[in-house]
Formats: sequence, C-alpha cells, structure tokens
Amino acid sequence: MNMENTFNQTSQPEAEPAAVHNTTFSPTAAEPDMSYIIRKIDQIMADSQYIRDALAQLEHAEGAAAMAIGNIVENRENTNQRMIELLQKLLDNLKPQQLDTDVAKLDRIQQILAAVDMDEDYKFDILNQVIQRLF
Repeated sequence: MNMENTFNQTSQPEAEPAAVHNTTFSPTAAEPDMSYIIRKIDQIMADSQYIRDALAQLEHAEGAAAMAIGNIVENRENTNQRMIELLQKLLDNLKPQQLDTDVAKLDRIQQILAAVDMDEDYKFDILNQVIQRLF
C-alpha cells in the first residue's frame, strides 16, 4: 500500500502555477478589433506627460544630461510613431474587403456575358439580378 501511494504521487503531473490555469486564450484575444486599435492610437496621441516631465528636468539639466533627456524624448516619439504606423496597418487589415471581392465577381460575370452569344436583353437581365444579389 505504501508503494502504491508513492507511485500515485510521482506519476501525477505537478500542479502548474495558477497564472497558467487562469489564462484564457481565444482567437479574438490575438486579433484586436477596430475600437481597440482606435483607443490605442488615441492613448498614444494623448500621452504627452513625458514631454512635460522632460521639459521640467531640462530646466535643471546641463550638458550631457540635457542631451540625454532630449535623446530619450526623441526616441520615445519615434517609438510612438512606429506604434501608430503598426496600429494603422492593423486597422487597414480589419477594414472589410468584401466590396472589392464583389466588384471583382461582377467584372468576371460581365466578361463571361460579353463572350457568350445571347440576346442583349437577356444578358442585361442576368447582370441586373447579379447586381441585386451582390449589392
């Protein structure tokens, strides 16, 4: 019996940290939506406190310290610009591409109808029905 308890204790996996158990992964967690991206851009644009802090420190800084503060602010601004560019690309990718797909379908149908020997009124009726269904 003692041997069986030892086997059961060692064969069971150790408990993982609570943080691992509480983490929930979902497809939407990795894919931000439009409102999230717009909020992040607004946050970046509104965050200017670091500039005010840097200006306050520049009043008391000289030489290399002043140059370092200026470099920090410049690097922070470059980072913000790159973050906004990335967020803009994500936002562009989230915009619906359906209209482009529908227009391409309509173009293809027009090409097919132009190549087919049919009555023009019949072609027009078909094209009209396709347009009503697509749009």
